[in-house]
Amino acid sequence: MNSLRGVVRAVAVLVVVSIGLAGCASPDRVPSLEPAESPAPAPSSEAAESPAPVPSLEPAASPPPSEPTAAGPVGLADIAWVYAPPPFALGGPNGAFTIQAGSLADAEPIVNLDVPWRAELGAGLARQPAIGAPQDGTVVYVADDGAASEVHRVQIAADGADEVLATLDDVVWDIVVAPDGTVAYAAVVARVDAARDLGIVRILLDGSGSVEPLVNPARAAAAGAIRRVATLAFQVDLAISPDGEHLVRRTCQEAGTCLTEVIELATGRSIELADREVLGVAADVIVSRRCGAQACALEAIDIETRAIASAGIDVSGPVVEVGGQPVIVAVVNDGRGTITVDAVDPVSGLHRVLHRVPAGSDVFYGYFLDVQMDLPDGFMHLVQVPIGDGGGAVRADEQHLLIAIQEARAFEIPRPAFRQPEGFGTEG
Repeated sequence: MNSLRGVVRAVAVLVVVSIGLAGCASPDRVPSLEPAESPAPAPSSEAAESPAPVPSLEPAASPPPSEPTAAGPVGLADIAWVYAPPPFALGGPNGAFTIQAGSLADAEPIVNLDVPWRAELGAGLARQPAIGAPQDGTVVYVADDGAASEVHRVQIAADGADEVLATLDDVVWDIVVAPDGTVAYAAVVARVDAARDLGIVRILLDGSGSVEPLVNPARAAAAGAIRRVATLAFQVDLAISPDGEHLVRRTCQEAGTCLTEVIELATGRSIELADREVLGVAADVIVSRRCGAQACALEAIDIETRAIASAGIDVSGPVVEVGGQPVIVAVVNDGRGTITVDAVDPVSGLHRVLHRVPAGSDVFYGYFLDVQMDLPDGFMHLVQVPIGDGGGAVRADEQHLLIAIQEARAFEIPRPAFRQPEGFGTEG
């Protein structure tokens, strides 16, 4: 989801906030959507050709090859990025991690910070640094010295101000920023017990240091919840809808059981999704996958009516809002050597081809490189590489694409100028 993500003061101000998480009022819960028999996947249809070759998006004041949105052309200086390699890539999970940030018009990182960070004993590799996507030329991130979590906001500029917005005694496990950049939402766990969920807090980004309990801890996952055998420890992940009205929280316990909820931010009400995997929320529709004994199927759940539509197909990918409708951006391989990037209607199941991947190449989502970008509405970042190359390495011959979903057009853009740690997957 394009969210995750101001006036920045010139000096850092430490604001110590005392919050009573235990006193958070319980929000209304909507009954879980119970599992049912999965429909069999059905073939998809496609309806549009993508132009070739891919035009370049130049870092200049002049318009790019097309004007894909009503707001005007997309400038490279307006597309910010942030990169943080996993701490284990720096030699161990404890001590510090590195944040780099800049824009697509920059030839090198504008921000390069070493951030204090320590994982609690027992958290293992399940806990990673909490960093929001860029918003309005800033990045919100969490520093943790093992005694407290400091929520920072740094300006993406040369010598940009780095402001401490709030301090919490407990651990901020994950953080997302509202699309308008005015508030952040943080999943908090107990510092003395890395597996004790303390719920979600709202942090105002106006410099006031205000931290408010928002949502209680997730309940223990019941029978029928998704079971992730790869989850060996506690984990909680947050995502925010493109309109900033809903949070998706997935909480996994040490036994490997996971519970996913969609939380309405205006009311605090949550919808538990039973055995479904939530791909995203857009235009007041939850897009999810539900797997039965034989197959998995895509579902579109209307948040207002709870009506469930299933087209009987199975695809996966990020969910965006285009023209007031939810759209899945899916990489589709027909099994015969043809790979396309499709816009999929989760209600009808119809596919529209956005980009045809050249023979001998593959494509993956840009965030596989641990990069978050502040993309314009209706766009998706993809990376095209020769077949056989994984998504973790930076290559000299990789091609970065910006897909205009409404117009089914791909633009070539520069690679974000981050620097991976020495020996960490760099090729070419």
